[in-house]
Amino acid sequence: MYLSIVLPVYNSGVRLADVVARVVSHCRAHSTLFELLVVDDGSDEETRATLATAQREHRELRVLRNAPNRGKGYSIRRAYAECAGTHVVFTDAELPYGLDSIEAALATIDRGADLVIGSRVLPDSIVRMSPEHFPYIFARHLLGRTMLRAVNLIFGLAVSDTQCGFKVCRQPVARYLASRLTIDRFAFDVELILAAKKAGYRIVEMPVQLNYTGDMTTVRVLRDAPVVLRDLFRIKLADWRGRYEPGEAVVQYHVE
Repeated sequence: MYLSIVLPVYNSGVRLADVVARVVSHCRAHSTLFELLVVDDGSDEETRATLATAQREHRELRVLRNAPNRGKGYSIRRAYAECAGTHVVFTDAELPYGLDSIEAALATIDRGADLVIGSRVLPDSIVRMSPEHFPYIFARHLLGRTMLRAVNLIFGLAVSDTQCGFKVCRQPVARYLASRLTIDRFAFDVELILAAKKAGYRIVEMPVQLNYTGDMTTVRVLRDAPVVLRDLFRIKLADWRGRYEPGEAVVQYHVE
């Protein structure tokens, strides 16, 4: 097994050095052959300098750069098209789901899953946060559950969490998805799951442990709602046109 761990990053700054070191240390401790594939989504100079230093220190680190900023969906799609691993993990740059979930997800792949998606609402999932974050997380939860109900109804996905930033698949699945996905930003998770389902891939949800230490961005979430609705409409239109119907995966990817 050769593992590609994908981290999409944007203006992560010097704290990214610790993230890279944690991933490398974890994989080496588990005797895993791996690459750490960081997709720098048009970040600032501090982040680029941090990554340049990390590349000199860690031979497993490979960096892809977008210019200008293109969005998380675009970054994941690019990583899926260019990753070297037989198995592909993507997770958020702050590692909020930890690293121990990787081995559990890979074991699920070995048992026959094609795509493993984390879910923050399964009974065995755990969410840890500071008390000051609770009102924000609760508001996000309510917004997320409302969106999920609509998405499951419109697209027939029947999953408990589309937006969890932890997903694992085999490389052929990643290559196929890279040939189908089009959404660059917020709704790309929905498109990814829909395309996988339409292709007949076996999708399995797994519980995760979320350690929330991030920013409270409810205003941004509300501001971005029209963009999410636009992207969901684009996905539905593409679905009507048959874009996600199973077929040969021909990756046509252009990096600008």
